Amino acid sequence: MQLAKELAMTMRVGYCSFEEQGKMSMQTHMAIHHMAECGSRFRVFPDETIMDLQNRLDKRRSSEIVFIDSLQHAQMGRGQYNAFKKRYRDKLIVFVSHAEGKNPEGSLAKFIKYDATVKIWVEGFKAFAGGRVQGIKPYVIYEKEAEKYWGGEK
Repeated sequence: MQLAKELAMTMRVGYCSFEEQGKMSMQTHMAIHHMAECGSRFRVFPDETIMDLQNRLDKRRSSEIVFIDSLQHAQMGRGQYNAFKKRYRDKLIVFVSHAEGKNPEGSLAKFIKYDATVKIWVEGFKAFAGGRVQGIKPYVIYEKEAEKYWGGEK
């Protein structure tokens, strides 16, 4: 949610909440992070299918960045993913995935991990960037809890 807010400060962000579907936990996260400050640049699409999302993204002035949360609940296949990626190559697509340890869960998620330009994984309240980028320091999401998890390591 912090990443979505940061991006929504300058661009139109759509958050397709396949997993949470407008549940109270999603609303709580939005309130904690003061997402209302983003105004109309941040929109949540809680009850949509991939087809609904495509129809929305095909419109003029649609979201420039779209979060798909989670990939597993979006129920996409590899062919759908490839077509979606090709169709919206002018947009930044952020896939949120369940994990098995430090790896994404499922064959499509693993495929996307290797297809993605930038991979961000979160562990112990820190976000780490990897992939085809270099020199990005970890981002501390929640200082107090990160310090407990990492034992003071920066």
